[in-house]
Amino acid sequence: MPLSAVDLHRRLSFIKYLYRQALAQSRRPSPLEAAASILTFHDAVEAFLHLAVEHSGAQVKPRGPDFLEYWSLLAQAGCHLSPIGPLKRFNDVRVGLKHRGIFPSPEEIESARVNVTTFFEDNTPRAFRPLAFAEVSLAELVTLDIAKAALIRADKLMTEHQLESALQQIALAGYRLFRTYAKDPLGSHRFPSSHLHMDMHRLARSGRRGDPNNELQGEINEVADGVNRVIEAVEAIERTLEILTLGIDFQRYRRFLELTPHITEDDPRKDEAVFHVNRRRTNPPTIDEVRYCYDFVIDAALHLQVRAGHAGIGS
Repeated sequence: MPLSAVDLHRRLSFIKYLYRQALAQSRRPSPLEAAASILTFHDAVEAFLHLAVEHSGAQVKPRGPDFLEYWSLLAQAGCHLSPIGPLKRFNDVRVGLKHRGIFPSPEEIESARVNVTTFFEDNTPRAFRPLAFAEVSLAELVTLDIAKAALIRADKLMTEHQLESALQQIALAGYRLFRTYAKDPLGSHRFPSSHLHMDMHRLARSGRRGDPNNELQGEINEVADGVNRVIEAVEAIERTLEILTLGIDFQRYRRFLELTPHITEDDPRKDEAVFHVNRRRTNPPTIDEVRYCYDFVIDAALHLQVRAGHAGIGS
C-alpha cells in the first residue's frame, strides 16, 4: 500500500540528506573521504530503491532483492526506472571498494557523482509521481516548526535563484534553532544575560541621551560607544559558549556567521525578523555558500534533535 505523503516526504528527505553527505565527501581532498562517498552514494540509492518498492507494492522475496534486481522488480509493479547501465558500473566500483579493497580513481568518483545525481533526478518522478527530486526538502527532517518554516522558504527561494533572500531565511532558521535549544531547561546549558549586561545597556543609553550642550558630551559618547563594544564582545563570548556546550562544530558555525546576515527578532510568532547587513561580505552569495549554510543548519538541527531526544527521522 502506498505510503502517506508525510511518511514519504520524510523518508525521501533522509535519502536526499545521505546523497548530500556523499556529494560533500566526494569533493573533499582526502582520498579516503572521497572514496567513502561511494559507499554513502550507494546507501542513498539503495534506500531510494527500497522505498520505491515499498511505495509501489511490489512483491519482495523474504531475503530481499539484490541491488540490481530492483529494476526488474519495480518494472513488474509498473514502475519503470531509467536504464540500469550507469548504476551497474557504479555498483561494480562499490563492490570493488567494499569487498576487494580496490580504491576508486578520481574519474570513477566523478562518474558516481554524476550518475547518482542523474538517477535521482530521473527516477523520483517515475517512482513517486509527480514529485521531483528538487522538490524534496531536507527541512522535513527538522522538528522545530519555527526553524522548519524558514528553511522551507529558503528552499523555494533557492529554486527561484533568489540567493540573498534564501540566505536570510537560512540565517533566521539557524538563529531560531540555536536560541531555542540554548534556552532548553533540560540541557542546563543556558547562558542568560546577567544584571551586569542590563546595567551596561542602561549606562550606554543614558550616556547617549546626555545634554548636547555639555562640553563633555563628546567624551561621554565615546565612553557609551566603548560600553556598547564591550556588550557586543561579551554577547559574542556567550554565543560561543552556547555553541560549544551544545556540541556544534565551532569552525562550521564560524563560517556560517561569516556568510550570513545578523538577525534580531523579538518574537518568532510574529515573523518580523530584522536582517542586518553583514559587513564581512563584499560579494553577493554564491549557490555553494548558500548550500553550505543550509546544510550546516540541517546538520545542527539533527544533532540537537538527537541530543534532546526527538530526532524526527523515520516512518
